[in-house]
Amino acid sequence: MSRMLSLHIWIVAALIPILDRLLTLERTLRLLTPRRPRRSYRGVAPEAISALVARRLERPRHMRRRACLRRSLVLYHFLRLAGIDAIFHVAVFPPSVDPKRLHAHSWITVGEACLCEPPKGNTVEILTYGTAANVGGLP
Repeated sequence: MSRMLSLHIWIVAALIPILDRLLTLERTLRLLTPRRPRRSYRGVAPEAISALVARRLERPRHMRRRACLRRSLVLYHFLRLAGIDAIFHVAVFPPSVDPKRLHAHSWITVGEACLCEPPKGNTVEILTYGTAANVGGLP
C-alpha cells in the first residue's frame, strides 16, 4: 500500500502546479476534497502521509516560491482521502516593501497538531477550509 500511496502522491504533486494555473484556490480545494475517503488509505497515520508528501516535495522545481501552498494542497488531499479531518489554513503577513506583492503562508492542521510549518511572526489568518472547523468556503 505504501508504494501505491507514494505513486499517487507523486502524480497529484505533479498536477498541483497545473491546477494552480488553471483554477482558483476555491475550485482547487473543492476538487481536492474527496466526497468519501478511500478505503485503501484508511488507517494510515497522518504523520506517515505527511512524511511521504514532504519527501516527494523536498526539492521542488515548480512553485518554488510557493512551496508551502503546494505541500499543503497535496497533504490536505491525502489526509482527506484517508478519512482524516484535515484543515487547510492561509495567513498573510503585513505588507512588505512592495505593496503589490502579497506574502502569505499555508499549512495543515489535524485537531491541534500542525503537520506543516505554521507561519512565524505577525500574520493574519484569512482562510480556514475543511469540515472539522465547520467551514468550507472562502471569504
